Amino acid sequence: MREIKIKLQAYPFAFLATTLLIGTGNPASLASDPIAGCSGPSSTTSIGTNSSTAKFLTSVPAYNWYNGCGPTAAASVLGYWDLLGYSNIFDAAGDDVYLTPQVQDQISSPEHNAKYNPTPDNPNLPTPTFTSIADWFRTSVDPLNFGWSYLSFADDAFKGYANFRGYDFDAQNKRFSNQSSESLFNWDDLVSEIDSNRPLMFLVDTDGNGGTDHFVPVMGYDDRGAEGRFYGLYTTWSEDETIVWKPFQDLGNSWGVGYATFVRPLGSPQSVPEPSLELGLLFFGTVGVVPIIKRKLKSKFRFN
Repeated sequence: MREIKIKLQAYPFAFLATTLLIGTGNPASLASDPIAGCSGPSSTTSIGTNSSTAKFLTSVPAYNWYNGCGPTAAASVLGYWDLLGYSNIFDAAGDDVYLTPQVQDQISSPEHNAKYNPTPDNPNLPTPTFTSIADWFRTSVDPLNFGWSYLSFADDAFKGYANFRGYDFDAQNKRFSNQSSESLFNWDDLVSEIDSNRPLMFLVDTDGNGGTDHFVPVMGYDDRGAEGRFYGLYTTWSEDETIVWKPFQDLGNSWGVGYATFVRPLGSPQSVPEPSLELGLLFFGTVGVVPIIKRKLKSKFRFN
C-alpha cells in the first residue's frame, strides 16, 4: 500500500484564546459564541484500547492540521461522504486520494489564506469568492486570530460548501447535555449517529479548563461499563494518526465535550454539475483549513 508523508505545517498555540474570549465585536458575540482553532498537541494518549463494545466507522480519512482545526475536522467528515459516493465533494477521485494543490485549495483557498491568515486581515485584498470550506467557516476572519473559527458557522461550513459542490446537506450545532432535548445532544444521540453510519464533528476542551479550544471529527463510541463511556476521534494533528479514545464528559474535563455538529446528506449521491461560483456567493462564512488528504483506507486500525 502506498502512503504519503508530508511535513506538518507549523501553527500557533492556544494562548490566543484569552484575548479572543474577552474581546468585543462581530461576527457573533465573542463572549457567548464558542470558538476553537490553534490548540496544539497536548495529551493525545488514548484511554485504553478498543474493546468488544466499541463501534467505529472505518472510512473517515485523517488529515493534517491546515490553517485551522475547524476546516480540518470538517474535511474529514466531508471526505467520508466523498468516499461513500458523493464524489464531487473533492476533485480527487479513486481509491487513493492524495494531498494535492487542488484538494488543499478546496479546504482553504489561496485567496482565503492571503486575505485572512494575517492578523489583522489584509485590507488591501478583496473579499475572496467562496470556493473552500474555510470560506463558509469564516476561519481567521477578524476579529479572530489565525486558525480560529466560531461554532456558529460550523453548520454553514458543511451546508454551504456541500451545496457549492452540488449536494444538499443538513447540519445542526447542538450543545452537550445529559438531558434529552431537540436542541441538545447526549450519549444516545452519539450512538444513534454512529449506528446510522454518520460521523460528527465535536468542539472540545482539550486542556480541561472549561472552555472550548479544538474541533475534531468523531467516528466512534465505546461503552465500557464501569470503566465509562468513550468517543472515538482524530486529533487533526497527523494524517497518519489512527482513532483515539477519550472519555465522554462535559467541559471542564480533559477532552471534555462542549458541542456537536450533526451532518447528513439529504439525498442519494448522483451526477452533479460543476461547482457554480454564483452559488457559492449565496453563502456567508470562512475558515482556515486542513490540507486534506484522502488515501486508501488501511485494513487495520492502531489504537494509541
